[in-house]
Amino acid sequence: MHDQNGPARIALILRQIAEHNRKGLRQVDVVNLTALDKATVHRVLKALAASGFLATGKDRKRFHLGPLIYELASVTSTPFDLRSICEPFLQSLVRQTDNTVMMSVRDGLDCLCLRRVSGDYPVQVVTVEEGARRPLGVGGGTQVILAALPEAEWRTIVTKNLDRCAERGLSETAVVAAIERIREAGYASQRTATTEAAWTISVALMSSSGRPVASLSVVGITERMTGEREPAILQALQNAKREIEESLSA
Repeated sequence: MHDQNGPARIALILRQIAEHNRKGLRQVDVVNLTALDKATVHRVLKALAASGFLATGKDRKRFHLGPLIYELASVTSTPFDLRSICEPFLQSLVRQTDNTVMMSVRDGLDCLCLRRVSGDYPVQVVTVEEGARRPLGVGGGTQVILAALPEAEWRTIVTKNLDRCAERGLSETAVVAAIERIREAGYASQRTATTEAAWTISVALMSSSGRPVASLSVVGITERMTGEREPAILQALQNAKREIEESLSA
């Protein structure tokens, strides 16, 4: 009999591995994170590794995204090829700030890190892996997307993601307050959701129809992101935002 839930299980496992790709996940980790039974996880991991969707590290125990994932990603694009359009602006931001630059897009109730570029400064902050997902509401890069939506829409999303945000230490009050600050300021400037010593400044990229299509963030250690440096970083982000939005509407 055909397993109608098979694709959903595969997608769930791939998403978890993508979110933890830097360190990799053991089979037991995947079982714990997905709540799938051990036999199912073993079968899916084995099949994905055999087909190139996953690869194992030197210890042969931790799974990472495999070469086929990156091959498929290289030919995948949004309707307006967002990644290709944004790439030169991301590289320019890295050169200007020497910090990590990230671009994330909304996917349902999640935010997907579509691109991450690191600068040359010796201490770089890795808060989100490229390809990783976070619930909308966790972190400045997701909150600027919510803040750019109509109020009824973003409040509905926050309500649906309450439990997932709470798992990451964020209450509904905290998320709503952050979104309201962003709506007033026009950008996010705050500590990252995952690293106490890191700071992020984020803006939303808007389509010509007035909908958020992505977020653009600069992330670095707090001392390099705040004080006298913050206005210059924000200006660089806003310049990139303006030029990208012009390219999207061209």
